[in-house]
Amino acid sequence: MLQSYPSEQGMMARGVLASLLVCVALAIGGDAASGSSKDKTYTVVGGGGTALRDFVSDAVGNATQDANYKGLYLPFYTVGTGAGQQAFLNNTYVYSIGDFPLSEKDYKTAFRPILQIPLSYGPVAIYANVTPEFHKSSILQLSAPVAAAIFQGNITTWDDPAVLSLNPNLTRLQPPLPKGHPIKLVGRTDSNAAAYALSQWFQQAGNHTWLGAVNKTLPLPPRAKAVSGSGSKVTDYIGSTPGAIGFVDGLAGKKAKLQDAALLNQAGSFVRYSKADWTFPGVNITAPSSNSDTWAHFNLTDLPGAKTYPVATVSLIFTSQILTEREARGAALKSVFGYML
Repeated sequence: MLQSYPSEQGMMARGVLASLLVCVALAIGGDAASGSSKDKTYTVVGGGGTALRDFVSDAVGNATQDANYKGLYLPFYTVGTGAGQQAFLNNTYVYSIGDFPLSEKDYKTAFRPILQIPLSYGPVAIYANVTPEFHKSSILQLSAPVAAAIFQGNITTWDDPAVLSLNPNLTRLQPPLPKGHPIKLVGRTDSNAAAYALSQWFQQAGNHTWLGAVNKTLPLPPRAKAVSGSGSKVTDYIGSTPGAIGFVDGLAGKKAKLQDAALLNQAGSFVRYSKADWTFPGVNITAPSSNSDTWAHFNLTDLPGAKTYPVATVSLIFTSQILTEREARGAALKSVFGYML
């Protein structure tokens, strides 16, 4: 059964998942118990991004309760999407889960056929701590060009005309917004899916204001706060620092009880991810039709629709197409994927 986890994330199209699951079944072969011994202890190691950590834990827990896999050990290490992909590619992990697809280079140069299974999609949000008075009565609004200028360090104060033009309530605060109230950037220096998705939005909707590339890390301007390891370090800094701004996946911001900014979408509407229509009505989303195709060029950025949120990541499972040589481990992995999907 398809599940939506977490509530902010929607599942990919049933038809796409169903066709890919058939490929998994054919690659692994047999039923879930095939080649297994009920008393045999064995390990299937995975790892990847942190956003779906609890979801993976639940799926693994369900699989280990299966009587066919008594003694099954399924550790999943939350090392981040980029590190998880590399550990999978060098065969340290049997599978990985991440929030951006393998690059075309990694996919084509892998020493074995790779299967990428779409699992879910979810938002990347921008969070700020402007002033308590502002957040009590207003929602921060940002366009791609203005947000790109902020994260490149070209806009450095909250009373910059470009920010005020989108947020006129900043001029009506009581007490007034301090003159030259500094914007304090925070960002991760390690590979992360939020940077990948946000830089896609900057490049596609930023009207050429974004000078960088689509990347898994964004360069930080001087005096920005640099953190690494998890989105919680970003949200901790934002919550405790007046004037701070940063970006993380929507779930991390929700857990920190931060207020997400409304982002300008293709239709000209400011939309918060928590108020968006995640069914993408009337939008034709084309996914790779074959398990031999790369997902490197697939994205859900800046799609049409009045209630469409413009920045989203796609979570995928990465595994080898052929797992028959792993016998019981391959069958167990198939079972885990079944619980996830």
